[in-house]
Amino acid sequence: MTKGVNGKTLDGMSIAKLTKLRDSIIDWSFDFKPTRRIYIPKANATKRAIGIPSTRDKIVQVVLKDLMEDKFEENFQPAFRKNKSLHQALAKARKMIGVTWIIEGDIKGYFDNIDQEILSKFI
Repeated sequence: MTKGVNGKTLDGMSIAKLTKLRDSIIDWSFDFKPTRRIYIPKANATKRAIGIPSTRDKIVQVVLKDLMEDKFEENFQPAFRKNKSLHQALAKARKMIGVTWIIEGDIKGYFDNIDQEILSKFI
């Protein structure tokens, strides 16, 4: 229920608005709106940028995520399944390929620095 860039929340959604949204996707007139950027403090005294999309963009993002997730699910290894924890996946991966060490990492500014064209081709 976080307010989007337009100040509206999901509780203002109606069947008429959803129908209009659906129609704009079907006729290719849909266009994502700019997100509202806010900064939240991190433990190390820096701030992390968060983008908050408009209400209709949130709906489209969730629908796209669900559609892509179901399609990608067919290609993932059995260890990496929806509704499973990271620890369950790591335990399964360890058994599948005999791994003794798994190192988790965090790439600083990953989404700010990844080549969007390459990512789009991958998806």
